[in-house]
Amino acid sequence: MSHTRFPDPDPASVEDALRLRSALIESGLASSDGFAGCTDEEIAAIQSVSPIPLPSDYVAFLQLMGHRADGLFQGRGVFYPEPLDTYVDVRDLVEKDGENISMDGRFFFGHHQGYVFFFFEKEDPAVYSYTERHADDLRRLSDSFLAWGWAHYEQALEVRARGRLMFEERQQKREAMGLPREDRGTDQ
Repeated sequence: MSHTRFPDPDPASVEDALRLRSALIESGLASSDGFAGCTDEEIAAIQSVSPIPLPSDYVAFLQLMGHRADGLFQGRGVFYPEPLDTYVDVRDLVEKDGENISMDGRFFFGHHQGYVFFFFEKEDPAVYSYTERHADDLRRLSDSFLAWGWAHYEQALEVRARGRLMFEERQQKREAMGLPREDRGTDQ
């Protein structure tokens, strides 16, 4: 595989990726060692399979947390090497299964459970999705990759808050029945 140089991220994209990483740590959704970025060679490999230049904020994400970002993108296959595999998987859907989705000017970089695929379009940093067998129902998920990351961060905070509320309600019911409180553990 030839490695193509990827575009350097702009300073605003790097700053936004750093803020997202800091927010994950400060919120307790991730620890400071819960992140691993991609090497320049890995990002170049992603660029080499992409028919379009990688968006700036996506490159910033890859550099800081392209392998792992604990607490972010739960259930989504977006971490390296998924961008390499997803593009091939979608191409196979088109070529072998006759799926009616255009790959022209698009880079499919991730998926959810192997049937919802995420992509960028040429000269557009927005994140889009396509669901297998529903090529006529493309959705714009976010204006940019990091905006999508921030939305996932907010969703993770909401899920955690709902979980804490449910736990506390259960404890109140236990106490009303004369049962001891459950030990919640240190990670909740």
